[in-house]
Amino acid sequence: MPKKSEYKIRPLSRGGVMLRMWMQRQNHSLRSMCSEMDWNPTSIHSYIAGDKKPSLGMAHEIFRKTGVPMNAWLEEN
Repeated sequence: MPKKSEYKIRPLSRGGVMLRMWMQRQNHSLRSMCSEMDWNPTSIHSYIAGDKKPSLGMAHEIFRKTGVPMNAWLEEN
């Protein structure tokens, strides 16, 4: 088993960084944003953390509600 320092650090997507910045500007916590937008907090956390990328439909919904460009989820920060 690799040592903790040997694990790869996953790069954050630009979309995750932009969504986190949007949340800060709107003074939203993850729970409050997800509750207001009717999103699953576990999924959104995974997108922000870089564990998963949103589907095309979800990326479009995030864009419509927050302005985070859909292609930002494909770019590493």
